[in-house]
Amino acid sequence: MDEDGLPLMGSGIDLTKVPATQQNRTVAFLSKFAMHTVHFLNRFSSLCFENGALCHFEAHYPRSC
Repeated sequence: MDEDGLPLMGSGIDLTKVPATQQNRTVAFLSKFAMHTVHFLNRFSSLCFENGALCHFEAHYPRSC
């Protein structure tokens, strides 16, 4: 046990006696995860595209400050 009284290896719970999660909850969690991941990747890719296009534009047409 560590200083907090927690076991160092495993939880000591017999997982064969733990009830399974409901299938509709599991599907809802996976759906939400997929939705948030796709949203993040879409925003990230559009930002990368905008920055890449901006860098490409500035390389060909430098600003005159």
